[in-house]
Amino acid sequence: MNKVMAGVGVVVGLVVVGVGGLFVVAAGQPDVTHVERSLVMAATPADVMPALTDLKVFEEQWSPWADLDPNQTVTYSPSTVGAGAWYTWSGDENVGAGKMSITAVEAARVDTLVEFTAPFQSTAKGAWTVAAEGQGARVTWSFDSENDLMAKAFGLFMDMDQMLGADFDKGLNKLKPIVEAAAVARVEAETRAAEEMARAAAAQAQADADAAAAAAAAAAPVKKVRR
Repeated sequence: MNKVMAGVGVVVGLVVVGVGGLFVVAAGQPDVTHVERSLVMAATPADVMPALTDLKVFEEQWSPWADLDPNQTVTYSPSTVGAGAWYTWSGDENVGAGKMSITAVEAARVDTLVEFTAPFQSTAKGAWTVAAEGQGARVTWSFDSENDLMAKAFGLFMDMDQMLGADFDKGLNKLKPIVEAAAVARVEAETRAAEEMARAAAAQAQADADAAAAAAAAAAPVKKVRR
């Protein structure tokens, strides 16, 4: 029995040393996790921004996580657009629960705050930025989360850049056809407006010409015919 107890003591000691060593290694991991992905879209920054500033559009049309649990419960703020807008979600183990808020909106940037409540509690700051590039716009999705010791230990076994980056790529590729369709609709509307203006200008020019001709005819002297 003494030998068994001694053996157990050795095993426990090794486990403690192993766990301690794990946290020593984890302590040397980065204090912040940064993940970033981007995609060029055939649109202008102005075409992109409406899809970034509306959380209802995000959640229902291009979120990479919405389809992981079709039965999750989603609640929106009274206004889903702009700074102060938020939505909460609660679902199965695939999505957990939490809240996403827009904290600031600039001309080509939207800042967000994500507060996770399940399966664990944590917060992360995110941003969507847009910049003109060539004939299109580059949309960048970034994420920054401060790492406590447990998060650092988790990072030893899970590649957050690879895991979360794949989600960002999925979301951006869902966003791309949405904003490109908006760009096409804008160009078509601008073309129709330009054609209508051209027709109106042509009609006005014809009316002015007709009026000038009528005025000239009225001002011309009338020749009397001798009999």
